[in-house]
Amino acid sequence: MKSYWTVCYAILAKPNGSKTLSASDSIRKSYWDEYAELNRTKDSAGLQKLGVIWDSLRREDSKNYGNWLLKNPNTDMSLFALERYAYFLYDTAVVKQGLSALPTWATATTTYNNIKKKLTVNKLKLGETIPHFSLPDASGRVFQSADFRGKLLLIDFWASWCGPCRKAHPALKKLYAAYKKQGFEIVSISLDENDAAWRKALSTDELPWLNLIDAKGFAGKIAEAYGVLSIPASYRVDSNGKVTAINEQVEELKLLLDAYFKSKSAL
Repeated sequence: MKSYWTVCYAILAKPNGSKTLSASDSIRKSYWDEYAELNRTKDSAGLQKLGVIWDSLRREDSKNYGNWLLKNPNTDMSLFALERYAYFLYDTAVVKQGLSALPTWATATTTYNNIKKKLTVNKLKLGETIPHFSLPDASGRVFQSADFRGKLLLIDFWASWCGPCRKAHPALKKLYAAYKKQGFEIVSISLDENDAAWRKALSTDELPWLNLIDAKGFAGKIAEAYGVLSIPASYRVDSNGKVTAINEQVEELKLLLDAYFKSKSAL
């Protein structure tokens, strides 16, 4: 017997002669074929461009699922549509409306509870002290948040499959090279659940700063503690461990670093 998710995917996501909610299988197949080839040849620039395309498809899919859900709030496929919408890109009001309208059977599922949890997670705020973390790098060595006290720090959440995350790496590498000797540090925390994919991305992107991983992904304690519901997500942290910026653009960060280290050198 086919699973609920398989049936819903076949009806809502696969091409069936009419417009569907997800990008066509042909687009997705060509994406993964190209992704495999770019990974094989370690073409980081190509992977970044491909990641932008994939992110655009994800966002389009999410909007389509949200629109479908508003028109079909109480059907056997509504839970599937809500899960797809809430996973990628969502508006809180739409998720709340979707949850309240689901069939009774859906409210007893793990999926329902996971979606509901997203609405109650505490997001880290400006001025707050960063939550403690203790995570391993690729060699298994464990690092803790306290190790970075006294430094101007950027905590960057990402994953190998996140196109926009990897697109930002070249600019971050330039910034890191310019300011690391002056006390600027970056700690990347991967939410990859696939260890091999994470290691391959590290090799391809050649990130020179500390890279840690929580293999439990969005379900892990670190994502919950920081309120990370989607990636990329970043937190600029001062020398006392306080959050001074959230999801800052690389260009904004550069201006801050320029001003910060110039003022320090003038003292």
